[in-house]
Amino acid sequence: MTIRFRLVEQSPPNRLVLKFTSDGRFDGRYVAEFRQEGGETIGTFTEEATTLGVIPKVMRFLFFNSRRFIEEHAAESKAEIRRRAS
Repeated sequence: MTIRFRLVEQSPPNRLVLKFTSDGRFDGRYVAEFRQEGGETIGTFTEEATTLGVIPKVMRFLFFNSRRFIEEHAAESKAEIRRRAS
């Protein structure tokens, strides 16, 4: 599956907004925001996705576990942040 991203807004180093689409299966928006708090960088990530068409909706219902996806993405992001910090 190919997912295409388009930059909507960029305010380095605090904000990034992307729109994405995948061949009529789904589309959505991704927002990453960063702030300094007590000597640490806090990131907030928001992703909104809309499934398009009946067949993709059924496939999402049957095969996509959104909770697991979010947990795996968070763990991978934390690992990458730690890797880049060292």
